[in-house]
Amino acid sequence: MMFYVLGILAGFSNGSNLPLYPAMICLGLASFLLLWFASYTLNDLYDANLDKINKLKRALPEGRASPRTYKITFLICSIFGILISLFLPTFAFLTLLSCWLLGIAYSIPSIRIKKTPILAMIPSALSYSLIILYGSLIRGEITHTTIFISVSMGFFVFIAANAKDIGDIDGDLSMGGRTLPMIIGAKPTAWITLLASTTIGVSTLFSYLILPLRSHFLILTPIAISILIAGGIYLVRQSKVTPISVRRATGFQSIGAMLLMFSFAIST
Repeated sequence: MMFYVLGILAGFSNGSNLPLYPAMICLGLASFLLLWFASYTLNDLYDANLDKINKLKRALPEGRASPRTYKITFLICSIFGILISLFLPTFAFLTLLSCWLLGIAYSIPSIRIKKTPILAMIPSALSYSLIILYGSLIRGEITHTTIFISVSMGFFVFIAANAKDIGDIDGDLSMGGRTLPMIIGAKPTAWITLLASTTIGVSTLFSYLILPLRSHFLILTPIAISILIAGGIYLVRQSKVTPISVRRATGFQSIGAMLLMFSFAIST
């Protein structure tokens, strides 16, 4: 939902004077939440065996829900999400539909993109980028700020998702998976995370030199960059990278990245 809101805010940037339609924003949010939840439900359904190792508290591994319940939930959310999205602008509808299809391709066994080493994170990163574009399309137009934020957050999600795999190595091994931490090791993955965080911070500062500023929210930028990079430093400094340290580090980085992009959307 935060990515959707971020996209709407980005649609206001660069002097956009298009009128705001609250009803359209509500319809866009409803269809987005339904199709996003459908994708997550499908992913949990086909990840049930893996979650028995990595995420024991999920409903399916604990037996609090059945596969049939998950399938029905996916169908209901998908049907209603698509029906509502038919009332949206054409490009917004197509963007949201693309996210939903990416979620299916990421999860179902016949395609199962997530089995592919490293590249498995591309659908996730692309989906989050598309949601930001979707928010701006609901607002009415895609701005330069929208494009920058979409690319930056897609890059961040790609790196953060690979970092999170550090904590899932045991489960991925048991399922025959191949992730970046398994290929190059936990420590090099942590260093890549730090480098990527620094790159996002520096590129954002550089972008301020190109786009005109229209508010004083720029003061939040150094704070956000500090939080973003601090998460990467914390992960690198761990003598042994554990699932707990990964969650803490990526949590800090997520807060920093979102705060940085919200500041950028409001300031430009």
